Amino acid sequence: MQLQRNQQSDDGLQIWENNSELQILIQLYNSALNLPLDKRRQALAHIEREISRLSMIESSKARNEAILKKEELRKSSLVNRSREDEKKIQDEIAKIWAEVDDMSLGLEHFFRELGQLFKIFSVNMPNDDIVLELPKLYSELLISGHTIELLNGDTGTISEAWFSAICKHICNEYPKLRIFVISILGLQSSGKSTLLNALFACRFAVSVGRCTRGLFMRLLFLEKDLSDQLNIDAFILIDTEGLGAPEKMNDPESEKKDRILATFAIGVSNLTILNVLGESTRDLTEILQIAIVTMARLEKAEMAPDILMVQHVSERNIAKISEPEEKFRGALREALKIADEQDIEMGIFNTDCLKILDERIRNGQLLKPFRPFKNGATAYAPPSEQYHEDVVNLYNSIINDCKNSQNKIEFSQWHSLIHDYWKAVSHENFAVRFKNIKEIYEFIDLGKRITKMKETIDRSFQKHEESIMKEIRSKLLNWSSNDKSNINSALRNECLRLIEKELKDIPGCNIKCEECEKTNKERIDLEEYLKDKNNEKCEMETNQTIDNYITLNRQSVSTKLTQMLGASFIRKGISSEALEIINKRLEKILVSTPNGGFSDLQRKQKVDEIWDSLLKYVSSNDSTIPVIVQINKEVEEEYYNSLPIELYHQYEKGISPDLSKCKAYKVMSVNYLINCVQELTLSPCLKPIELLALQNKIDNSIDEILKERAYHFYPGIVRDLKKSVNQICLNYKYLPEFKWNVHLHALLKFKPKMICSQEQWDNENTQLGMLNQKKDEYLKLIDTRLQYGHTLVSEGHIVGDYLLRVIHKKAINAGNRERKDAVCNTPWLTCAESVRLKYFEHLAQQVRDGNKEEAINHFLNPKECIEDWFKRAVDNIKGGNPEQKYKDTFHAEFNRVLQDIRNCEHFEETKMFINNYMTQVDNIDYKLDLNQITEEHLKIFLFTIEEELKTRGNDSRREPFQCPSDDKSIMEKLGCTEACYWCGALCWGSRDHHENSDKTKIHHTSHQPAGLACAYNRKNKLTATPCHNITDDKDMYYFGKDVPTKWGVVKVQDFSDWKFDPHCMHFFNDLMCWFFVTLYEDLAKRRNLKPPSRKDLKKNGCLSLNYNDIISTIKTKI
Repeated sequence: MQLQRNQQSDDGLQIWENNSELQILIQLYNSALNLPLDKRRQALAHIEREISRLSMIESSKARNEAILKKEELRKSSLVNRSREDEKKIQDEIAKIWAEVDDMSLGLEHFFRELGQLFKIFSVNMPNDDIVLELPKLYSELLISGHTIELLNGDTGTISEAWFSAICKHICNEYPKLRIFVISILGLQSSGKSTLLNALFACRFAVSVGRCTRGLFMRLLFLEKDLSDQLNIDAFILIDTEGLGAPEKMNDPESEKKDRILATFAIGVSNLTILNVLGESTRDLTEILQIAIVTMARLEKAEMAPDILMVQHVSERNIAKISEPEEKFRGALREALKIADEQDIEMGIFNTDCLKILDERIRNGQLLKPFRPFKNGATAYAPPSEQYHEDVVNLYNSIINDCKNSQNKIEFSQWHSLIHDYWKAVSHENFAVRFKNIKEIYEFIDLGKRITKMKETIDRSFQKHEESIMKEIRSKLLNWSSNDKSNINSALRNECLRLIEKELKDIPGCNIKCEECEKTNKERIDLEEYLKDKNNEKCEMETNQTIDNYITLNRQSVSTKLTQMLGASFIRKGISSEALEIINKRLEKILVSTPNGGFSDLQRKQKVDEIWDSLLKYVSSNDSTIPVIVQINKEVEEEYYNSLPIELYHQYEKGISPDLSKCKAYKVMSVNYLINCVQELTLSPCLKPIELLALQNKIDNSIDEILKERAYHFYPGIVRDLKKSVNQICLNYKYLPEFKWNVHLHALLKFKPKMICSQEQWDNENTQLGMLNQKKDEYLKLIDTRLQYGHTLVSEGHIVGDYLLRVIHKKAINAGNRERKDAVCNTPWLTCAESVRLKYFEHLAQQVRDGNKEEAINHFLNPKECIEDWFKRAVDNIKGGNPEQKYKDTFHAEFNRVLQDIRNCEHFEETKMFINNYMTQVDNIDYKLDLNQITEEHLKIFLFTIEEELKTRGNDSRREPFQCPSDDKSIMEKLGCTEACYWCGALCWGSRDHHENSDKTKIHHTSHQPAGLACAYNRKNKLTATPCHNITDDKDMYYFGKDVPTKWGVVKVQDFSDWKFDPHCMHFFNDLMCWFFVTLYEDLAKRRNLKPPSRKDLKKNGCLSLNYNDIISTIKTKI
């Protein structure tokens, strides 16, 4: 098994391909894993027994040597040999045990090898069964009670991608799995695994002659009654490596490893059982010292795991149990003394957790004495009833502890934090890191829940918007072209009241609405989640965010429906007026129709003539001023007398200034340059990262202004833009001439966006735009009238054509929904976080393959690049089958309409069906308005409609499907594209999260080496420092200020809208460091800078990074 011995190697695939024996071994092991679950468990149990037996045989000689050496060490301590001799014997014992470890083989070694294969294959062969099937097979084993390795005891690592993939399948099977985590700690060979097996009927290995190495976990599901009682679904049991190995006594590294392991086990648990074999005060002191320091430090991280102490004593008589309890108290006092001496800064004696421990000792709730396992010393002695009583007593204590715990957690959150906790625990300030990891995870988790809540609210309003618009279309059938009795005015008011009434209670409508029910359920889930957090302020602010969002949605949908209502009235008027003009022209033409009718060419000429005259008439009455004229007029009013004349001429010519070359600041004073110890530019021009931040603020400001007024021009819009630009420049000490260049840049950015938005608005809301939308309808209507005149046959063909248009539109809508649903169901589109993981995975693959340009462009302009990529990516998603959906819907609707037409027996019935069917889609304004006709004429009319349907029902008259990127709800999945001012990292929040009322309004990200955004130091070297590695006492120069500001002040004073803590996804930080190491030479050349120093790279964790490790984990998270 060579892969687990070469974990940091990038040539794992080559090792695998060149090792035929390993391939055969894994193939055989996989054949066992692919058995049905019951058979699979039996096979693994058999394999475990046999390889353990073989390991024992092979290592027996080395074990005997170790035993003899231990005896030699014991004797040497009795005769007061020198410490050097004892150290020599200890080293020999350690070497022998290392040999035993190399000979020992367990199922965990197969598990590790599969983990390495999963990592390699997920990057190089993602469709292999190792990637697609093995995690699912192991998740089934874990669910069924099989034990798996959590932490590799040999290397001290967690196979993150492999472990995450297994856990992900469990989360898919049990999305809201509530767990209570129990770990056990103790000195080596103290019977930890035996105790867990006795408590929970587990199968942790105890009898193979090998001590547990690392950490192993088991998932234990509870029966329903107990689950309801404890408010959890399962226990997670963690068996740990023994602490204080005798052969490693007085070894500082071994003691450090014990502390780390204990801290991790206690930190990821709700309850930790401390297990001690015997009554040795030394053993008690050692285990208690480790536990006390761990608990005191975790308390600083606001984490409060509970502990129970189990001491296996020799006395069977209850009356004498008080003796070991006194020893326990003595050991606790000694442990406190040692811990306080070794860690003065902690203030061990002042921690709250120890006060609680002391109180529990006095109440007899902490120490659980265990009597011997057997009645007698022989191998055949019967089991002890007292031991059974002690097990039951401990089990009941665990149940009570679980019942009273306030820190239960969902499995999805627990497994997501495991690796980050393990990375943090090896640092001296691990308590702070633990706290940061927990806080940022909960911050992000809350943001995701709020986003999900918002999405369900959006769907509720969208559903009701569609139903309201359909009802409005039905009401507008009563619209009259001859409005002498104010019918239309009354109709408008009725529709406005309908809009207000229907939107009033959304999403809590009384009617049975599936989307509102989902929204209300999501709201209840969110409120329960907030209550569990026991944070009234957070609960209040989050509820305010949701209430504000509902109000905003209600206003937005109301405005949209009101505008659509207004547009419908305009369209009705245009249709009426256009038909009147068409009919008048037709009357004149039809009078002179030749006997044989018009030829096709003549008919086409007449059609074009009538259309041109109609277009000319509407255009002559269109008083709309071109938007470019309106923009230029307002620019002249606002800027002609203030903007420097040469810049005004640049605006007229459309020449945008190059802000990177414009002088932004005054020349820095000598004192400023001498005292500056932080990254700065000696140039008066903006640094690339500053320029990027400025351009993003301007882009966002323009988007906000356009969004405020539904993306169309309004008087004063340029004045609003001017105010916004002045506000942006307010905090910066820009030179006046630079500020005017910023205004010019903003104007030339605004102008094309405004023109494009106005064109789209005009098409939907102006007479000319509406007429052009109906061109195809009117051309068809005119041509039909020219062929058949004003007859029932003519009307039948026109009705048939409009029915086909509605059928086609319904089919197109179904195809668009199919395509949109396929995009929404794409795994990496679940949230802004997974979108970023997918994007950077794509960039990393490009860079690995030698194509660096796209990644370099991203780091120079992240907002624009990720938006362009996102549009391409979602438009290229091939899921679903919109073409087939279109065909299926078209044929189903066609057959239904054809049958309904055939079923019509009376004219009024026919008229009602046709007019109601026209209301099922937008922008179809046809209304059948014939008077009563005879039965014979009705047959002709229906026959003509059917003939038109059959003749043209197979026409391929279709527009293309809508691009998913044109859908607002899809684009919102990209999330916030604000970039950090200091390092250029993109925000990971949802779109518009800055409008929230709660803490999730703050921007957050995985801050990257600032050199990726071309930030550099005074030596012109790119800097590898991310924001979270800057110390609070560092002087920062920014915004053109002459006086430095401490970083701790900067974060609060000018950047309080950003979080600068490390992200909980450490592997993404590793990826950003990998990008920097791979791209810094290219970035330095691009900006005429110098590469970073190796010392800077090492200090910020940019060296010794493994691409396969990083990408395999990212793929799993996606």
